[in-house]
Amino acid sequence: MPHFELRDLGVRDFSALVSLISAAGLAPRLWSDVLDRLGQEVGFAVHMIGFDRSGLETGFLASQYDTDYLNTYAEYYANQNPWAERFLATRPGYVMDSREMCATEDLMRTEFYNDWVRPQGDIYLGGGTQIENSSHGSFVIGGNIPAAMGDDTAREWLGLVALLFPHLRHSWQVARTLTAARLGPDGAPLFLLSKTGRILFANEAGEAVLDLSPAFDVRRRQTLTTRDGALRVPMDEHLATLDCRACPWLRFALRSRTGLFRFSPLRLTLSPKPGRWRSLV
Repeated sequence: MPHFELRDLGVRDFSALVSLISAAGLAPRLWSDVLDRLGQEVGFAVHMIGFDRSGLETGFLASQYDTDYLNTYAEYYANQNPWAERFLATRPGYVMDSREMCATEDLMRTEFYNDWVRPQGDIYLGGGTQIENSSHGSFVIGGNIPAAMGDDTAREWLGLVALLFPHLRHSWQVARTLTAARLGPDGAPLFLLSKTGRILFANEAGEAVLDLSPAFDVRRRQTLTTRDGALRVPMDEHLATLDCRACPWLRFALRSRTGLFRFSPLRLTLSPKPGRWRSLV
């Protein structure tokens, strides 16, 4: 069976994956696309579970698993999972091998292993990390690797998880901030712009505004401008003040409502503590 090597994931593929993760911060519906893309790249089963008290949630997302086994997991085996206790006690960012969660010899004596893990190709290798584990909520990612793919694949997977962790955490915290501010789920158009006004991302409602509203114009190279003088001045002034060095892919959102546009920049910047976002509205 072919095994996954991190070096096989080229710069372009990795950048595309990170860009998709970033986009999911504005459009939570894209988390399933993130997971599907990840599963395709690595070639084995991966999963993601996220919820937050703000109302943000991914549900249980899975890629490359057999549907019948996902159903039996939800109905019964989730409560039999010997990996869960030690894994859920770790701090965010600690990438844990599945064999650290539960020793292989102990795992193989369980009903969970014999009836759920082994029939799926002996997928006891792998592991994952907690992206969020706080009073706000929880967000985890993990992978289950067939034994035939070997230890090298497991190590490469855990290395990839470590590389993706800061991107996943930032995007999740952005999504949580937007959800708590009621900017994401309620249909408000949101645009991420670079310092020059280039559109880096627009959510679904934002794309509709660009298509239908005469107030905005998209020039060559996807640069957003406005024909409305009341919007142009604050937009240009705000763009001029931005420092894109800290996090060039995320700068601010333009908030508007159907039928009534007003410029309301939402700045999302890194706080002094690495990995934490704060919102300045």
